[in-house]
Amino acid sequence: MLHDAGLSIKYCAFAVPVAVYPTNWTPTQAVVGNTSYAAGHRRKPILKHLRVLGCLAFVHIPNEKQKKLDYRATPGIFNGYGISTKQYFIYDPLAMTLLRSSD
Repeated sequence: MLHDAGLSIKYCAFAVPVAVYPTNWTPTQAVVGNTSYAAGHRRKPILKHLRVLGCLAFVHIPNEKQKKLDYRATPGIFNGYGISTKQYFIYDPLAMTLLRSSD
């Protein structure tokens, strides 16, 4: 996954949760005809927030840091999900930094 995304091996800690994250939304033999998430929460999961590791992502630049004709977002590479928050980790190759974003 890292090789296909064009990321170095140092981001392995972010790639493993991305690979394991969708397993709660796949059917299992323990819960017949349902997913483990649906059995525990009594509703179907919302999957629109799932992204592919290495896809193009944009991080919003706050209005305080923008000038009138500046870009409103900076491009980056999707690197993973936040564990306890609804945030994404995005690698900015221009600044060589890892950013958190919920936008």
